[in-house]
Amino acid sequence: MNLKTAITTAFTVIMLSFTTRAQSLVLCESYDTQGVASGIYSSWDIKPDGSYVYMVYNQSGNFTTGVYYIYIDKYYESSSSYGAYLTIEMKPETSQNWIVLDQLFTEAGDYKASFMFNGTAMATTSFEIDLVGAATGSTDTIIDTYYYEDSDVDFGMSVDAEGVLQGESETFYMGANTSISIKAYLNNFGLPFKTTKMYVDVFKEGSDIEVDSFNIDVETDWDYIHFLVVFKDPGVYYIDIYNADDIFVNTGTVTIQK
Repeated sequence: MNLKTAITTAFTVIMLSFTTRAQSLVLCESYDTQGVASGIYSSWDIKPDGSYVYMVYNQSGNFTTGVYYIYIDKYYESSSSYGAYLTIEMKPETSQNWIVLDQLFTEAGDYKASFMFNGTAMATTSFEIDLVGAATGSTDTIIDTYYYEDSDVDFGMSVDAEGVLQGESETFYMGANTSISIKAYLNNFGLPFKTTKMYVDVFKEGSDIEVDSFNIDVETDWDYIHFLVVFKDPGVYYIDIYNADDIFVNTGTVTIQK
């Protein structure tokens, strides 16, 4: 091997290694507007009738024109090997470097997922899906993240006597004020929270440091709550909500402008 070939080969290996590290495919509970995932796990519990899990793919540069798929393989005991389970076509925007799939899983098992570009695996992850929930003949309900998966977090200026959010918006303006108080409204749409407390953490985009953190006393049969959050600076904020057992409920995103 001559010097030119050796240098070219070494450069290719280095670039391939860098590219591989710069790409990731994860399963997570939530993600922000930049595609940053949170609540990343390799083992997931699904309800007897199935549950959705976010699959987030990230890469260092923006997407280019091409053919994109997510391949999901499942481990089959009968053959003691992984086999094709699902193939999902993805259509990312060329102006972005990340994309999310909200995938429904209905079967327990061991899985592998690969994000494919023009037939090449860009990132691969392995994960386990477990089936949990009420046993046959039982009326007990398992309270986990999936119990709250249909909940919603909205923001407004106030809540009226009938519990209806007023002045709902995703963006609020401080104007000349030094702060603004916004109502956060968590709705579980008829399902009781089945907890006595909610923990609230407030983060500003671009920082891992909490802007605020507090808890709220609730009744177990409530299915919605609302609470004030005070913002002192413009920016994009994430409001993470957990129940008394530290089980993730939902995340809300709100923008504050001058």
